[in-house]
Amino acid sequence: MPRGRSLSVVINYNSNEAAAAETAEACRAAARSPAQRFVPVQGDIAAAADRNRLVERAFDELGSIDALVNNAGMAPRVRADIPMRARRASKS
Repeated sequence: MPRGRSLSVVINYNSNEAAAAETAEACRAAARSPAQRFVPVQGDIAAAADRNRLVERAFDELGSIDALVNNAGMAPRVRADIPMRARRASKS
């Protein structure tokens, strides 16, 4: 990614649509380029179907995913999508 590039952002929210809209508006106000897009998308990140829909929506809306920031406040004790070997290595 070239330095100084302005990115568009998909903003995931679970239940607080108003907060997601407010976040998108604040991002628009701070945007470096009028071409940047800020798209709120509802989904429960704990549900695989919602995660898949979120990714599909990101591709549909923006064409690609250049960076992914996961800021989820909750996670299951054991993640089926992370191999056991990776979990053991992180404990070392």
